[in-house]
Amino acid sequence: DLFSVIERLGKLEILQIDNEENLREINTENLKKLASLRLRDNSNLKEVRGLDFNEELSELNLEHNRRR
Repeated sequence: DLFSVIERLGKLEILQIDNEENLREINTENLKKLASLRLRDNSNLKEVRGLDFNEELSELNLEHNRRR
């Protein structure tokens, strides 16, 4: 999976992914320092998991991703 490397970057504080048709799901559970998550215009994004583990998260922007 192309994004499995990102999921292991425990010190990552800001993550933004836009217009990425290969992004189908992402798990942020291991991103303990994540403060800002922006996922926009990812046409195949079905699932974002692990947000309940991101205690530092202060900004969440999920716009124009896949609609069911």
